[in-house]
Amino acid sequence: MTHIWTPYGNAYASGSVYKFGSGSLACDGTGDYIQADDSSDWAFGSTWTIDFWARWTSLVGSGFSATANFIMAQYVNNSNFQWFGLNWSISAWYMVYAAYPSAGGVSVVSNAITKPTYGSWYHVALVRDGSTWYFFMNGVGVGTKTGAGPTPDYAAPMRIGGCPGLEGTSYKALNGYLDEFRISNVARWTSGFTVPSAAWEPDANTVVLLHFDEGASTPQFKDFEWRDHTLDPTHVFVLANRVNTPEGLWDIDEIVVGEYVAP
Repeated sequence: MTHIWTPYGNAYASGSVYKFGSGSLACDGTGDYIQADDSSDWAFGSTWTIDFWARWTSLVGSGFSATANFIMAQYVNNSNFQWFGLNWSISAWYMVYAAYPSAGGVSVVSNAITKPTYGSWYHVALVRDGSTWYFFMNGVGVGTKTGAGPTPDYAAPMRIGGCPGLEGTSYKALNGYLDEFRISNVARWTSGFTVPSAAWEPDANTVVLLHFDEGASTPQFKDFEWRDHTLDPTHVFVLANRVNTPEGLWDIDEIVVGEYVAP
């Protein structure tokens, strides 16, 4: 299934700051996010991966108050939502995934991490493999945790960058850039790995893949899906572009193979 992501606030595709390709998602930390309609794809199940490149302009957190800095969220109300991002708590930074209500969801926290340097790119990954959770920063494990609770199926759109309804003193929207945002239905890593050196290509386990290369004026973003499809031989057609050669022979310049689907 392909999802259409609509930007809100000042969220846009930056053509000047990106990790790969020609663009990234830019958010300024104040009401910026992109949103896709509710989908069965957001009921992640017990085996999945979220990974992306992030470049923060700023993070909010100090003192003894916990402060969440969103990457993604799905929100029904203040008692029913899931989110993933960085969290400041008392004296350190952590990566956090939480799905509420706590009685029917799950919450896991990484080991303490070094605060990202503003203006630098970081590859971030969260992997769930059954009841075991793996957190990675730049391919290095920063926590293996246990959490057996389910990821509820929320009747709400998925948002990347921020979450209206939650944003306030304790929850902050992204101030920075994202690139190569991917959701997979498989545990892609369970130990340290070499971070990617190029943009991802969709595969059979890709649920969402956003390159953000559409350009600053785009009204929407479209993610990439994997299509594993065998042509029906009874409906196949071939179109060939025939070019005459000086010798009077035919030379095939272009061939298109397709499949007819009845209306």
